[in-house]
Amino acid sequence: VHGGLNTFGTKVITADRQPEWNETFTALVYNPFEEVLVWLYDFDALGSDEFLGEGRLVLRGPTQLKESWLRVRSRPLHPTDPASFHSGRVLVRWQLDDVTLR
Repeated sequence: VHGGLNTFGTKVITADRQPEWNETFTALVYNPFEEVLVWLYDFDALGSDEFLGEGRLVLRGPTQLKESWLRVRSRPLHPTDPASFHSGRVLVRWQLDDVTLR
């Protein structure tokens, strides 16, 4: 997860086709209308992790707790075959608080 000046990583969940992370991150975001990127990787104990896809969450100013399914789409496995994209969804919950000093 990358937002503002922060990058966070979740714990690795193995052997699960429907993983649930249930993790919370707190980030200081200077622009309340910027994008938060969610990158998904398949962890490999040996070798390098495989990039599965990226989702973008566009913030729209201070909000109460919200929840949405974020569409995740990868780069094509074969540049000439558009059907070779990985795709899926990840459920995200977020809240953006206005913490400006008054």
